[in-house]
Amino acid sequence: MQDTESAFFRRWAEFVLSHRALCLILVLIITAGSIYQIKTHLRVDFDIESFLEGKSETRISLDKFRDLFGRDDRFLVMVQGDVFTTPYLEKLRSLHEELAVIDLELESAGKARRVTTAPVAEPTPAPSAKTDEGTGGDDDFGDFEDDDFGDFEDEGDDNAEWAGLTGGTIVEEITSLVNIRQTRGKEVTQADGSKAIEIDVGELMTPWPSADELPALKQAVINDPTKVGAIVNKDANLSLIMIRTQLMNEDDTLVVYEEVERIASKYESEGFHITLSGMPALTGSLRNLILSEFRMLFALAMLTFVLVMFALFRHPIGVMSPLLIVAFSAIWTFGLMATFDMPMTMLTNIMPSFIICIGMGDSVHTLSVYRDTRKVGVGNHDAIVHAIATTGTPILFTTITTIMGLLSFNVGTIGAVSELGNAGAFGVSMALLHTLVTLPLLLSLNTKSLLGVKVSDEPDFIDRFVAGCSLISKRYRRTTLLIALLFAIIAGIGISKIKVWHDPLAWIPSTDNTKETFGVVDRELGGSSNVQLLIETPNGIKDIAVVQGLAKLEAHILEFKHPGAYEDVVGGVTSVLDFVRETNRALHGGDQAHYTIPKTQRELADI
Repeated sequence: MQDTESAFFRRWAEFVLSHRALCLILVLIITAGSIYQIKTHLRVDFDIESFLEGKSETRISLDKFRDLFGRDDRFLVMVQGDVFTTPYLEKLRSLHEELAVIDLELESAGKARRVTTAPVAEPTPAPSAKTDEGTGGDDDFGDFEDDDFGDFEDEGDDNAEWAGLTGGTIVEEITSLVNIRQTRGKEVTQADGSKAIEIDVGELMTPWPSADELPALKQAVINDPTKVGAIVNKDANLSLIMIRTQLMNEDDTLVVYEEVERIASKYESEGFHITLSGMPALTGSLRNLILSEFRMLFALAMLTFVLVMFALFRHPIGVMSPLLIVAFSAIWTFGLMATFDMPMTMLTNIMPSFIICIGMGDSVHTLSVYRDTRKVGVGNHDAIVHAIATTGTPILFTTITTIMGLLSFNVGTIGAVSELGNAGAFGVSMALLHTLVTLPLLLSLNTKSLLGVKVSDEPDFIDRFVAGCSLISKRYRRTTLLIALLFAIIAGIGISKIKVWHDPLAWIPSTDNTKETFGVVDRELGGSSNVQLLIETPNGIKDIAVVQGLAKLEAHILEFKHPGAYEDVVGGVTSVLDFVRETNRALHGGDQAHYTIPKTQRELADI
């Protein structure tokens, strides 16, 4: 037995057993500190942005978009019922107004989700939720908006009420039928007595319509391509409230989601059924689902772990020792992640299962040598030392190779993958450390048990199974190699058919309310997913060539057909062209035939 021992690991085992109290105290102190870090600092981030590389063009473009236009995803509150009726619209207005002034103390509100290479603009206090669909950004239409909206905001009691809203809300923009933009043309008499068209950019529901006006309003909305399929469906039995909040991290987004859900539940009634959709809702559902299944799978894994350990070692120390090795390794790993602000992502949530496999392998290897040594009559102390001295070197080498493989993830550019590699490497090293420190401490408590080993030399089931496999491979070498080659060919063919596919909705059960709502939004309201194109023009937006180019791009996007399972992918396009078309239509007395972009620079200049 001495020939297989490592002198270093023999001295190591002797040291640990000679200083049991010191080692135990250190293990408990670090474990307590790790638990504290986990409870106070470990972040959970299941956002898809964790897969973006910080220096990528996509990442930089996204940050630039947010600097200019704010948050790029929205909460979608879908309300089913008879839309163009007074009771529905009155309740919709009340819900809209309460959602517009959500006031929550959120630490990350107004800040970027993650540290990125692109500069992030300092957040500015939002005096109130915007009640217009437009962004109000700096462009060539800014002078038009300044001229018209000042008068508009003072008109009517409803608008005066909105104007009186003051600071505190985290909602930057909210849009529904209550306040969606409506561009109208009014004929006015000029000082010289000539007639002219004056553009009035206001809200659809200003002034608030009477019951008699609702049928005509319904028809006008259904015929308006900027509204039907975007804010209301063509059957007029459901509408959306779209909410854009300040930038915030995922934890605070879930707080807002719960608040929106709480407010919406107050208005739920027959004929006014409310469900939530949008990317924040999807993120919240995924987070709750993943955490719930993570707890369940971890519990099942630990139960299986205990049953296997009991079948192998048949003693509390044989069961609890590997269990504690795994538990301490996982706690220390997540404690390190919390200390270095490494979030738990959709990738790193596999860490507990990974550590269970590594910790089980290390500890079972050592326990097997330990009990075989006890079987031949060696004392407990000497058996522990021999087990560590014998298994230390092979466990160390397997750990090093695993660590190097995990650290190779840093070669990639995806942050979440690099974090998985770093955390996994630390977890593997912690499994080794606890096998070499904590396991000897626990085994020192054993005085009599042989941990389930049979005194007789009769082989058990595992021994017979391994011997049978060895016999078959020796007796039928060519057949075994041919079968292995056949499986390799089949696997190679299968690998060539693997497709890259990302659909978070596919992870959610079909019975989940969020998934059902997404299906309705995709069918009836143009879709819940969005893609932003950030277009910079040297000559401004009032260049006819730019406008015509945007129109061609829009047509190309709308014509896109998915080459695979789906035909229609794009449900609608929203851009400054909508405003141009609306204004052109208003200048021609509301004639839908003029819902087009101007054909000349002169016509565009009049808008």
